This record gives sequence, C-alpha cells and structure tokens, in this order.
Amino acid sequence: MLTIADDMSNFKVDIEMIIATLRLICNFWYIVPVGRKKQKRLIPLIHPTVHVFLALILFLIALLLSRGAEIASWEEPIFTWVYDWPDFLTPLFIVITWFGSVYALGVFSIILFIKQKYNELIRFLMASILAYELSGFAKDLWGRMRPDEVLGIVTRDFSYGPAFPSGHTALATSMAFVAGHYLPKKFHWVVPVWIVSVGISRLYLGLHVPLDIIGGFAIGWFSYMLFRHVRLFAVGYGRKKTKKKRS
Repeated sequence: MLTIADDMSNFKVDIEMIIATLRLICNFWYIVPVGRKKQKRLIPLIHPTVHVFLALILFLIALLLSRGAEIASWEEPIFTWVYDWPDFLTPLFIVITWFGSVYALGVFSIILFIKQKYNELIRFLMASILAYELSGFAKDLWGRMRPDEVLGIVTRDFSYGPAFPSGHTALATSMAFVAGHYLPKKFHWVVPVWIVSVGISRLYLGLHVPLDIIGGFAIGWFSYMLFRHVRLFAVGYGRKKTKKKRS
C-alpha cells in the first residue's frame, strides 16, 4: 500500500520530468543567454500564415485520431498517470485551471483597461474570444464523451458539454501567446508554463484526455496567429498631430 511519502516521491519525479520537457521547449525557440550576451533565436522566425496552416493541420490530426475509439489506446495511460497524482493537489490544479477560463479573460481584460493598455486589450480580446467561440463550435460538431463517462472515474471539478476540444486549453493558449507577444524575452518561459499547466490541470481534474488538450491547443494557436496579421495603432485624440505606434 502506497504511503503519503511514496506519493510525494512519485510526484516529485513526475514534476522533474515536466520541468525538463518545458526547458527543452524553451531552448528550442531561444538560446539561453550567457552573461550579458543578447538572446539569439535558434530557428528563424516563421511567418504567421505558416503558423495558421500548421495549427489547422494539428487540429485535423487530433480530430481524426479522436474519431475512432472513445479513448485512444495511448491516451488512457497518459491520462491515468496524471489523474493518479495525489488528491491533496486538487486545490492547486483548480486554481491553475482558472487561468484557462472566461473569468481569467475577464479579469485580465479589466486590468489592461484600467492600465490603459488598449492595443494589448484589443488583441487579447480578439484572439481569446475567437478561441472560445471556435472551441464551442468544434464541441457541437465533433465533441466526444468525457473521461468519467468512458472510464467511470470521479471528476475533481464540474464540467458540461462534450470533451473535444478542450475550451480551457484553447483559451489558455490564446491568452498566453498574446501575453508572450508583449512580455520581455526573459519572461517568455511564462507562455509554455501557462499552456502546459492548464492542459495538465484538465487531465488531473478528470475532465479531458490528451487529444482534447491537443485540439484545444491547436485552436488557441490558430486564433492568436490569425490576428498576428492585424496591425494596431495608438491614436492620440485631442492632438494636432498623432504619432502612430505599431504593436
């Protein structure tokens, strides 16, 4: 019989694996600076249109793979591995999953409005609302059963509607990418941590399986990159001359 100490030991190993994966993701896009040297991109910038098509391809792959069995054979062990983490982590993951909710979108939007960050606010709302609407539309067309309906597990949080794709992951992805667009490079690690953490929280809470998370990520990625084609300019009202500021 596993003790609390055994649970903690296993959980520590799991967290170390996740941190190592996040480091690989960050290092793929950026070379970590040494001393005072500037960051250099490991691979060249990719045009937003290419990202849009890559996101569509990823979504179609996740969609096709989710059309077979109720849960794919490789999804169940991944889901079970995360779902079996200790129960005392439930409050933590409920807080984390909040960062992929419409409530988080509302709070961040109010903060940006109060700080008069209007360009950031507009881009934030455009990408996030599109991600939210597209995920809901996809659920209506291609949604599948929740893990508790298939595996007979007990969920750790409430849910409604079909599972595919994950709306929380879609919203978290779009919000994280927009935040990364404006954050200094030294804080770009926030983007993968935000996305991966929300995705893991949906697995831990028993509300989604991996393909749901991948589908949600693809929608959030698509929504953000689609609006990278939109240029926003600050307009100074009440002035004789306006200085255009591109963002």
